[in-house]
Formats: sequence, structure tokens, C-alpha cells
Amino acid sequence: MPELLPVDTAKKPIPEDFGLTAQEYELVKTNRIPGENRREAVEGILGLVIWILLIFGGVLLSQEKNIFNILIAVACFVAICFIFTWMIKTPTHPLRKKAALYEEALRAIQRKNEKYWISLRGLQLEAELKRLYTKLGYNVESTPASGDKGIDLKLKRNNKTIIVQCKGHKKPIGVAAVRDLYGTLIHHKVNKAIIVCPIGFTKGVREFVLGKPIDLISATDLVKMSENIADRGK
Repeated sequence: MPELLPVDTAKKPIPEDFGLTAQEYELVKTNRIPGENRREAVEGILGLVIWILLIFGGVLLSQEKNIFNILIAVACFVAICFIFTWMIKTPTHPLRKKAALYEEALRAIQRKNEKYWISLRGLQLEAELKRLYTKLGYNVESTPASGDKGIDLKLKRNNKTIIVQCKGHKKPIGVAAVRDLYGTLIHHKVNKAIIVCPIGFTKGVREFVLGKPIDLISATDLVKMSENIADRGK
């Protein structure tokens, strides 16, 4: 997740709003929650036990298959299942859950600030866009990091497919990138393409997309979209 930026607002949430003291939040941020290190140590030991049981059970099954060896091997695999299930089902520490709610409340405010969107880069921007379009009711699919002609996300809704390209640049992007996206749109035969560049677009880009099924999304647009989602939740 992207780093939290300073929030300058009278409505800024505080940890106490989520049943969390400032000291407890600091423990979460610095990974010093009491008891968590012990749990990690226990899980490390249990992981080693799983490997020992797995090897021991496999060796028994590879030996003479008498009833005793089979029963011991089965007992090993049952023990592995119980240990593995416990490790998976052990709940997240309550402090981490509260901290996650607090940070999400901060981000909800930040998403209404253009500087937040402009600060995002690469996978951070892609993750935020995936969350945003999911909230807007799209079925969102991430594409592989390479080999998909620059497509970062695919949106599907009402039997229509839209491709999305994310550009977390420090300067407005030029027409070359949008021309390539238009070629990708034609190649994939989709309904529309969206190119997201929070910092904005050059005049040439805006002229190029006229009459084409390409939407340009800047930080201003992202703030409006975030506000619409927040209004729906009220």
C-alpha cells in the first residue's frame, strides 16, 4: 500500500476513533506488538516440525509397507494437517485490524486530494485504481507485469470490456504513449481504453483522443470519482 501522506483537515481521524491508542498504533507501525514475535517463533518451529513429519512419513511409506509403518505415516500426515490449519486460521492481531481501519480512514481523506494521486507510482497507483474501479462496480482484472502491450487493468461490466493503462509520471505524458494505447485498443478489439496519468496530459494528447474511445483520467478526475464513492457510502 502507498505511504500515508500528512492529512491537514479538521476532520482528520485519530487512532482513538478506532479503539487504538497512539502508543499502540506506533507498536503496529514498528512491528513491535507484544506476543507477535513469539507467535512468529512458534510458527517457525511448527514449520520445521511439518518438514520433519513430512520426511519421516515419506521414509516410512517408502520402506516395507506393513500396517505399523502405514499407521505411523498416516498419523504424521494428520498431524501436518492440524498444524497447517492452525497456522492459517490463527487470527490477525486485533491491534492490526484496528490500525488497518484507521489507515483506511486516512486514505479515504487523502483520495480527495490531488497531491495524493500525483504522489503514487507504479504498482501503488495500479492498486489504488483497482480498488477505485471495483468500488464503482466493475469486475477488475490485473494483467501480467509484462507481455500484455502495456495494459495494467481490464474492466468488465454490462458485457463491455475496457483496458486501463496507468502512468504515474512526474510530468504530463505526450501523444506517443496514447497513440500506442490506441493501437492496443484496436488489436484487442475492446470497447474503450482509459489512460490514467494523475499529473495530466499534453495538449497534443487531448487533441489526439478527440472522436476516439479513449478516456483521459487525471488527478482531478480521480478526486471526483473518490468523492462520488464516498457520497454513495453515506
